[in-house]
Amino acid sequence: MDRFLGAAFALALLAVPGSAAAADGAAGTAFTSLTLPLDARAVGMGSAYTAVASGADSMEWNPAGMNQLHYIQAEAGHLSWVQDINDEYVNVALPIYGIGAWGLGATYLYTQDQYYDDEGNAGGTFNDFDFTGSAAFSLQVSDAMNLGIEYKILRQGYATQFDMGSCFDFGWQWRDVWSGFDLGAAALNLGTPMSLGGTFNALPLSLKLGAAQHFGPLATLALDEEYQPIDSFNFLHAGLEVGTQLGSMTPMARVGYILGPGQADGGLTGLTVGLGLAFGAWQVDYAYAPQGDLGTAQRLTLTWNGGD
Repeated sequence: MDRFLGAAFALALLAVPGSAAAADGAAGTAFTSLTLPLDARAVGMGSAYTAVASGADSMEWNPAGMNQLHYIQAEAGHLSWVQDINDEYVNVALPIYGIGAWGLGATYLYTQDQYYDDEGNAGGTFNDFDFTGSAAFSLQVSDAMNLGIEYKILRQGYATQFDMGSCFDFGWQWRDVWSGFDLGAAALNLGTPMSLGGTFNALPLSLKLGAAQHFGPLATLALDEEYQPIDSFNFLHAGLEVGTQLGSMTPMARVGYILGPGQADGGLTGLTVGLGLAFGAWQVDYAYAPQGDLGTAQRLTLTWNGGD
């Protein structure tokens, strides 16, 4: 039964209408903040997280992973990105036995900009922003397989221009295909075109397939393949996490690499490193990702586990 459901979901991903890539001439995508990875643990592993996602962080990567939770979990995080762009987010996920797991989340990306008149003279300042509100549901469909769906409301603003839209994420995970080996797949950002001004562009649709091998509870090796058909981008994500138990604390170290268009930015673009520390009900994670000539991106995430 598990093998049949897995094959059916893979076929469903392949059946995403090709017309999506033709939206507005496929000149580009709208609301590209949807492609910015947020969770510091995942980023430290090179964003190879489709098969690894297992809690409130699943709302950023693969909603099917929420069903692995046994207790309520909440996380909040901060992204300091290039050119003084910041992103704040919070996710809460709760398992309800017999009827799956549920999640709510919000992200707010913002930066300060400045008005200029027709002659190039500087005026006042204003905030550019992207806001996303999310609701997600995950359901166990067999002993080792979970499905998930997430709905996002999108709001975008630039000076006096605003737009709204919405999209869906779909996810699948197959746990313990064999000892410690997991598979995952996700289709993210299937939704309505958006516009700031007079040009409508499609959202950044992303299709992902992932695998993870767990070498015990404190070592994970993961690999993801990602395709963004609107922009014709391909990415290969690889990541490793190792940890050790030191009394009541569990320190973790992570390293990853993303092979894709970002290498054109030069430098160490694509490399990611991260650290984590779990203690009691809390876990704090940090990730550092060089962005070549653009600068660096740093992420910090705080997670609370209600069962600890």
